[in-house]
Amino acid sequence: MGVLALTLIVLSAANADGVPEKGRARYLEAVEKLSARQYGRANDLLNSLAGELPQVAEVFASRCSAQLGLQHWAAAEADCAYTLKLKPLPTAIYGLAVAEDGQKKYVEAVTHYRQYAGLAEASAELKQQAMARADLLATRVPAAALPPAGGPTEEAAPPPPPPPDKKAAKATVAVSDPGMSPPPLTTAASDTPSKPPPGGAKGQFIPGVPDPGEGLVYVYRSVSAAAATVATLFVDNARVGDLRNDRYFELRLRPGSHTVMLKTPAAEQVLPIDVVEGELAYLKLEHAPKGADAAFKPSVTGKQGRKEIRDCCELVFSKKL
Repeated sequence: MGVLALTLIVLSAANADGVPEKGRARYLEAVEKLSARQYGRANDLLNSLAGELPQVAEVFASRCSAQLGLQHWAAAEADCAYTLKLKPLPTAIYGLAVAEDGQKKYVEAVTHYRQYAGLAEASAELKQQAMARADLLATRVPAAALPPAGGPTEEAAPPPPPPPDKKAAKATVAVSDPGMSPPPLTTAASDTPSKPPPGGAKGQFIPGVPDPGEGLVYVYRSVSAAAATVATLFVDNARVGDLRNDRYFELRLRPGSHTVMLKTPAAEQVLPIDVVEGELAYLKLEHAPKGADAAFKPSVTGKQGRKEIRDCCELVFSKKL
């Protein structure tokens, strides 16, 4: 998570014990996708489960992990907050802190990092890192706005990341300012949770946040003709993947000039693009006049691209190239 000067690694998903039998196989498949860092694919599985199992906290805690992996901070925040209304899962508190951190909501992030660190059942590795991150962020906001903290910090080497654990959703951070343990806070859980937050399925598109030194490019496809035609996307001659109708890719690219190429059984089309640091761009696969579903062009405006993806498309995956 370069935007926060830390490294985010989503390792696994929450315990499956609370997931009903009818959804457990898909849930465990999503766990495998998360462990493999296939966040978009995990998110697709968890989106369908969220609609069927709106009161199962583990589903939303794991979808929060997928959204963190995609760096969709607002969506992750909504999922972890909703999880805590269903069940006080410690990892959801930590995930909520990371999501707030990603949005520079430092007061809230400090509160939840310290809350997690004060829990007896918190992971020892993440507890130390949560305290360190809280102390670092506390220097960026007025002291009066923060909850009570522990004593002064000392310089020390960053702790190593924890090993994968299939029973707990964990996001590890690498920081350089370990701190003292703050007093624990209580977990707030609502007896009447609100409607589940949206995910990344059709109608639920939420743009990501570019890290420093990169721009985001969304490539999407929504055509009425030749919908079954396979279209394979390449960026700078590197294969990204096949894009079918009503789907989109999220690509994280370094600033500068790139070459985007689309191959179908009938033709190839090449498009040079310029990626601007910190900005979002949208490319739409347009149906070619001669019937080869290979031509594409940028959307007229970013707002139009966002609207069309939200109206028509589901996420395939997010890649950093």
